Amino acid sequence: ATQSIHEFKAQGLSNVAWAFATASVDHDALFQLVASTAHAKLADFGSQELANLTWAFARVSVEHRELFEAVADEAIAQVRNFEVQHLANIMWAYATMSEYSEALVRAAAAAAGAVASEFSGQELAMMAWALSTIRANFD
Repeated sequence: ATQSIHEFKAQGLSNVAWAFATASVDHDALFQLVASTAHAKLADFGSQELANLTWAFARVSVEHRELFEAVADEAIAQVRNFEVQHLANIMWAYATMSEYSEALVRAAAAAAGAVASEFSGQELAMMAWALSTIRANFD
């Protein structure tokens, strides 16, 4: 039995985008469909799904400003529950795509400060790079 992408839940949508991006497959029509479907279901996304979704779009450089704006709002609402890897990945995606949400940057920086001791070296480097890149691009 086949399932329409519109029927996918949050994890399925983020996994499809992640899989295509991991394979370096830039299938714009698929990413646009994932974006529109995910946008309608963002309240069901947890931190991993939000991070994987934005990471995938950034990995293959597929722009979708409306999705990134909506994800920023959802991420801000959940940021205190983010694992450090998800926090670093989502900020990397925003910096890579030159997407800017001052509210997200402030919320992510505050959340990162509260759990700074939990970051691995790589996660800390990603977070520092993302915040410095965002600052350089939007100051």
